[in-house]
Amino acid sequence: MVRLLKLLLVGLGCSATIIVVAVYLTPLPEVESESADSFLEQSAPEDGGAAIQSSISIATISLPEVATETPTRQLQEELRAAAGELIKLFPGDPGSWHVAAQVEFELLQSEKAEEYWNKCLGLQPKHFGPYLGMAALLTSKGRFEDAIVVLKTVSALGGSAPEVYLKLGEAYENQGNLENALDTFTFGSQAFPDDPDLLSGLGRLQSQSNKLPQAELNLRRAIAIRGETQQLLSSLVVVLMRQEKREEAAALRTNLQQLVVNASGNKTSSDSAFQQAYDAALRQSGYRILESCGNFFYQNRRLDLAEKYFLRAIQQDPKIVSGWIGLSEVLLKQQKYADLNEVMKRIIQLEPNNAVYKINLASVALKLNDIQASESALKEAVALDTNATLAHVALAKLYLATKKFDLARQSLNSVLSVDPSPEVVRLKSEVYLAEGKSEQAANLLKTIRSTHP
Repeated sequence: MVRLLKLLLVGLGCSATIIVVAVYLTPLPEVESESADSFLEQSAPEDGGAAIQSSISIATISLPEVATETPTRQLQEELRAAAGELIKLFPGDPGSWHVAAQVEFELLQSEKAEEYWNKCLGLQPKHFGPYLGMAALLTSKGRFEDAIVVLKTVSALGGSAPEVYLKLGEAYENQGNLENALDTFTFGSQAFPDDPDLLSGLGRLQSQSNKLPQAELNLRRAIAIRGETQQLLSSLVVVLMRQEKREEAAALRTNLQQLVVNASGNKTSSDSAFQQAYDAALRQSGYRILESCGNFFYQNRRLDLAEKYFLRAIQQDPKIVSGWIGLSEVLLKQQKYADLNEVMKRIIQLEPNNAVYKINLASVALKLNDIQASESALKEAVALDTNATLAHVALAKLYLATKKFDLARQSLNSVLSVDPSPEVVRLKSEVYLAEGKSEQAANLLKTIRSTHP
C-alpha cells in the first residue's frame, strides 16, 4: 500500500497547529516524496478482475457526526483518569508525566502540575513540549526568571516554535527587560512571519520603544491574519493617534466600539462568565490531551488504547482533522480496512480538495477488493490536480492490473508530458508488454538506456 501515514502528513501542510502537548508527543517524521510504485503491488486484489467485496468489508466502528457535550465535571475526571493510566503503564517515560502535568495545569492544580513536570524534566526529555509547559506554569505564577531559564533549555535542544519565542518574549517583558523582549519577538516574527500572536507582541513592544511605523505595520499584519479584536484594535488606535493619523484612528475606534457593544450584550454575571470561559477552554484542552494520549499509546504500540483515545478526541470535536488522521494510522496498523475506509471518507469530508487523501482512499478500497471505488477515488484525485504524478501513476497501475491498457497509457502520457522520468517510461513499457507489444516496449527501454546510461 502507498505509505498512508506519510501521505497523510503531506496533506496536512500549513494547517498543522503546534500545541504544547502535541509538540512533544507527535514529532513529525521526515516526509519523503512518493512515486506510487508500490500502489498496486501491495494493494491490488490478486485476481485483478472486477470489484469483489472482501469477506471483512463491513465497518464496525461508530463515528460521531457532531461533538459530544460532555459535562465539565465528567470531562475533568476523564482527563485525570487518562493521565493516571499513562503514568501507571509507562512510569519511566517522560511523555506520560508531561501529559499528566498538562491535565493538572488545565484543571487549575498548579502545584500538582509543577510536581509532575519536575518528574518529567528529571527524566531528561529530548523534546521541548514539557519545557514549554513548565515555562507557562512558571509564568502564570509570576516566576519569570525561572521561566526564562527553562525556555533557554528549549533553544539548547534545538526547539523552534512560535510558542517558544512568545513565552520567552513575554517573560522578558514581564520582567521589565524590554530590550530582550523586543529582540525575542523580532526573531520570532522573522522565523514565523504569519503568527498573529508574535506580530501582536512585536507591535506592542515597538510601540513602547517609539518605533511607531513598524508597530503599525505589524499590528495591521496581525489583524489581517486573525481579524479585528478588541486588543489589536486598541493597540493600533493608540499607535495611529501617536502618529497624528486621527482620521484612520477614528474609523478604527468606531469598529472597536462596536466590538465592545457586542461583548457587553453577551455579558452575564462575572461568576457565570468565568465558568463559561473555563468550560470552553477545558473542552479545547480536553481534545488536545485526549488526542495526545492517542499519539502516545500509538507510539508505544498500545493500539487498543490509541484507538480508544483518538475516538474520544474526535467525539469532543469531529471537525479537527488531526484526530481523524491519528485514528486512520491506528486502523491501518490493525489492518481494519473497512473501518479505515469510513474514516478516510470523513477526512475527505473535512478537506475535500486534498488529492492525497483521495489516493489514500483508493488504496484502502483496493484492500477491500473494491476496484470501482478505487478507480473513482483516483479519478477524483486527478481532477483535483491534473499535474499530480502520484495520482496519474496510481491510476495507470490500476488500469494495467485490470487490463485497461489504453487508459493506462493515457494516464502515463499525462505524466510524461511534465515528468519524463525513467520510472514512468519503464512503467509504460510494462503496459506495452502486457498488451503483447514487445517492440514498442523494447524501444522505450532503449530510450531509457540512452538518456540514463
